[in-house]
Amino acid sequence: MVWHIEYEIFSAIIVIFLMVYFFRSKFIPTLQNKIYCALLIFSFLFILSNILGSFCLNNIDKIPIFITFLLNQIYLLLLPIPAALVSFYVMAIIYQDIRYMKKRLLFLSIPLIICIILSITNPFTHILFGLSKETGYIRGCGYVATFASFFFYAIYSAFLSFKYRKAMHESKIWAIRGFLIVSIVAIILQAIFLQYLLTGTACACSLLLTYLSMQNRGLIIDDLTGVLNRQSFIQELDLNINTEQSGFIITIALDDFKFMNETFGTKNGDIALKEVGKYLIQIHDVNHVYRIGGDIFSIVVNSQLGIEPDDIIRKIEERFKKPWLVEEISFNLATSIAVVYYPENAETTEDVIVAIDFSIHEAKRSESRRVVYADASISEKIKKKHVIKNCLKEALKNDGFEVYYQPIFSNSRGRFTSAEALLRLEHKELGFIPPDEFIPIAEQTGLINSIGLVVFEKVCRFIASDEFENLKLDNIAVNLSVVQCMQKNLADDLLYLMNKYNVSPTKFKLEITETVAMGSFNIIKETMERLIDLGVKFALDDFGIAYSGVTNMLSLPFSVIKLDKSLIWSMNEDSRHKLTVETIIALINKLNMKAVAEGVETIKCAEDLIAMECEYLQGYYFSKPVPEDVFKNLLKENTFTS
Repeated sequence: MVWHIEYEIFSAIIVIFLMVYFFRSKFIPTLQNKIYCALLIFSFLFILSNILGSFCLNNIDKIPIFITFLLNQIYLLLLPIPAALVSFYVMAIIYQDIRYMKKRLLFLSIPLIICIILSITNPFTHILFGLSKETGYIRGCGYVATFASFFFYAIYSAFLSFKYRKAMHESKIWAIRGFLIVSIVAIILQAIFLQYLLTGTACACSLLLTYLSMQNRGLIIDDLTGVLNRQSFIQELDLNINTEQSGFIITIALDDFKFMNETFGTKNGDIALKEVGKYLIQIHDVNHVYRIGGDIFSIVVNSQLGIEPDDIIRKIEERFKKPWLVEEISFNLATSIAVVYYPENAETTEDVIVAIDFSIHEAKRSESRRVVYADASISEKIKKKHVIKNCLKEALKNDGFEVYYQPIFSNSRGRFTSAEALLRLEHKELGFIPPDEFIPIAEQTGLINSIGLVVFEKVCRFIASDEFENLKLDNIAVNLSVVQCMQKNLADDLLYLMNKYNVSPTKFKLEITETVAMGSFNIIKETMERLIDLGVKFALDDFGIAYSGVTNMLSLPFSVIKLDKSLIWSMNEDSRHKLTVETIIALINKLNMKAVAEGVETIKCAEDLIAMECEYLQGYYFSKPVPEDVFKNLLKENTFTS
């Protein structure tokens, strides 16, 4: 019989290319990568031995019989190893750490050990094959054991991929299935067409399929830092949770890293991120360090390792107390750290992500602690946030929002001439929910645009009512959120509602905070100019909080500047604060703008501001925010009319 080795030669070339590309990519030494590396090497040796052994059989009269026998002996010794490694590889995808695989590895090694023993003893027993120049190559009764071992590993791999299908990415499941289908078809064809060597072809095709779907470095590695990426992080969480493993996640967020980039340049910022990634790999297993955000890293630790979070956190804090050196530039980095236990604090991957985000936010907000554990109190806050989110959705659906109004007193005219519309939300269980609590959640969930339009429509309806004209108000102030101001169609949405209720644009004063003005300058300027042409006024809200207030005051077409209550309250502290407020009001007046002082709570404060020629006053001294009906009665009485 003539053995056709053409397909095996082609297969060997494919495997060589895969090996070159794999080793040049400087793969991270994860268990999965190590097994794939071994799979490449043993597959190449197996294919090479098959080529050489078959070549010798084709030229049995010309090549010494012991060389032919030796090469075919090596081939049969190597034959079951790739199949076994495939099962080990599937297990590595699921368990990711050899410490959790030891018992299963011992079980899986039994067929492999049997085949190796049969192969080693074959020169004496000829149980696998016999060889002589007279008879040629004769298969023994034990030859079937090598194919039986292959089918055992194929079936076990299929079983694992089916059992843990929910814990594995779909691309990995299909890659494993493809691997098995190609291999089984090749074995069947090999049994039918004995003279054609196809096992190496099946092996090469399967390795290529695996590389493209699972070993492609770009799919799992963060290109900048060299640690694993967010997608890999989510996949590990899915695996750990679905296989009922427990552990904890330490997340490290670099504080004010934007300042680092602005000061030293993004190039040095990128190098700093690389250095942080390298350090985290040094203090923990490379298999479980991830970059899950721009300046956020996570370390996943399995509880079976017996490591406590404090052990790792202590090392991190000690390192970050020391300066980092990049391109001869020395700088310090501060961190906020969150620790989330699973499944204690989070039962699903989504719960883990939410807990991490919330805990990091808490750590950044806190002045006293930079490490936050996602304990019961954090879980309660997350649950409350979830309740508020559902409450917002329900309020949108069932018209559950209410608009309160707080009057604004005019100094020059001696009466209320305006009012601010303020959103209020009440829940049957939580009671009154403060705006500074539900507005951020509305922004995060993308509900703020719809809520903002609901508020604006309620104000339009109020202005269009018969009673509004009798109130003698110039306009109503409506706050615009950060997210609303980022929408290019904001002006269209507002004008649509004005037209719907036949309300003049001159009846509106839109308030924008300094933070919003800094973040979306070009879009806001375009929106402002369009609406101002139609008669809408704009006020710069919370003036005095951000560092660039004067710049925003001059660069955008505001007609009203609203002094933040913290600035007004500071007047009681000492004469310098009072002088500062007086100077700011004088500057606003000289710029032909109007000043609004919010947070006026005492008669002395009101008298001081009136003496400073502050045009508008707003605060609890005049009235707290009240429902529409109460507001109408308040203005009819108009206690503060001069």
